[in-house]
Amino acid sequence: MSVAGHYFFSGHWEAGAAFRVTDRSSTYGAYNYPIMTEVTYAVASSQDDPSCAFSPSQYCPDGLTNTRSYPPGFYIYYNQGNIYDQYWSEYAAWVVSNNTVYFRFSTVDLWSVSVDTY
Repeated sequence: MSVAGHYFFSGHWEAGAAFRVTDRSSTYGAYNYPIMTEVTYAVASSQDDPSCAFSPSQYCPDGLTNTRSYPPGFYIYYNQGNIYDQYWSEYAAWVVSNNTVYFRFSTVDLWSVSVDTY
């Protein structure tokens, strides 16, 4: 997990997700009162649901599916299944540096996006 500004990022060997904190008031942050967030985008190793055809943007607006379903987002490979089993390195990781968000998959593939503010 990584945190930058109003966002936190979770990583898994198959995918990652970005969440925006919507309420930073002091009443949240405990187990019974979790921090209020909304999901922004996901990133998946492979998009395997044919309802989202391959796109040069590598973006699926209605959600991603690898071995499980994810929110709308981006993918690296199309229709490759659990490719991470073939090229396993370690768990995924997020890094935010100089207004760029990087996501390193367990397959060592790197995805990045430049952002104005976070």
